[in-house]
Amino acid sequence: MGWTESAVRWRLASLPASIRSGLALFGRPGSVLLVFDEKREDLDGHIVRLFGADCLPRGVIVPQEAVIDSFRVKGWTLACAESCTGGLLGGVLTSLAGSSDVFLGSAVCYSNEAKRKVLAVPETTLASFGAVSAETALAMAEGARDLYGASLAISVTGIAGPGGGSEDKPVGTVWFGLARPGACQAVGRLFAGCDRGQVRSSTVAVALHLLWLCCREE
Repeated sequence: MGWTESAVRWRLASLPASIRSGLALFGRPGSVLLVFDEKREDLDGHIVRLFGADCLPRGVIVPQEAVIDSFRVKGWTLACAESCTGGLLGGVLTSLAGSSDVFLGSAVCYSNEAKRKVLAVPETTLASFGAVSAETALAMAEGARDLYGASLAISVTGIAGPGGGSEDKPVGTVWFGLARPGACQAVGRLFAGCDRGQVRSSTVAVALHLLWLCCREE
């Protein structure tokens, strides 16, 4: 999770040739699926050595399942605040049966007015930093956490394109906010050269990766 197919191939070059000869890779936004043509007792050890905490648990194929399962084990609840993804992140998280054990809701706040009214993002924050900024992403996450009473909330706000970009904030600029007790952080990404659909799908993939990292930190 969080790796590109080319980076995975480069890292796998250190595996014994007998393992690599029976390996197939399938790249997906934000993650790579490895398929081996035979079961080996030492295989898990090799993969964990190369990729560490970015390996999803055995039997888990999609990132959202790893996130939901980890939140459930920890007794955490989750909420989202979405702008550029328009509800895609919440849709992915709720695609799994039993996600209601963890997922409380997603506030889709596309306009600045919605960000102010629903998520209580300060007008001064939007005026000073803009809707696509670390400051607004943090305020959105904090607002979603308060709105739903969640253990942790994640927000996404960005410029999916094809228009709307600027020299300072080109198309593909996305900010993520994470809010949890005693710790808030903003993470920025630039999905350069991507079309609107790719920006949105990549944003969902990165959001899932950030949530997975939160699970691994605790």
